[in-house]
Amino acid sequence: RRWNEQGVDLNRNLLSEREFAALSEGGSERAALYDEHEWLWNMDQAWTPLFDDARFALRAVYAICLLGMGKVKRALVSGQYHAASSLFYGGSSLAPSHALLLPLLQREVWGV
Repeated sequence: RRWNEQGVDLNRNLLSEREFAALSEGGSERAALYDEHEWLWNMDQAWTPLFDDARFALRAVYAICLLGMGKVKRALVSGQYHAASSLFYGGSSLAPSHALLLPLLQREVWGV
């Protein structure tokens, strides 16, 4: 994964203003899906090797058995756009690096 200095996952950040508005709504289905599984990937303390590796593996198996692989996978890969301090945060607007890079790419690569 790639995060910038604001903790934004740059792989999930290249969206239009309309897409950001739709995804950042806290009551959206995507936000609810992420929040339902948040206990699985957002730890409340520093990671302790071996102990937390085992704990994560057990939580993952439990979540898959309880909720189903489809729901867990959708929540994990879709990211979230409403909790800046949590994992897989895509931001609330275009990251400064993307804002600087897009006009250059449009002009030099795509000829727009």
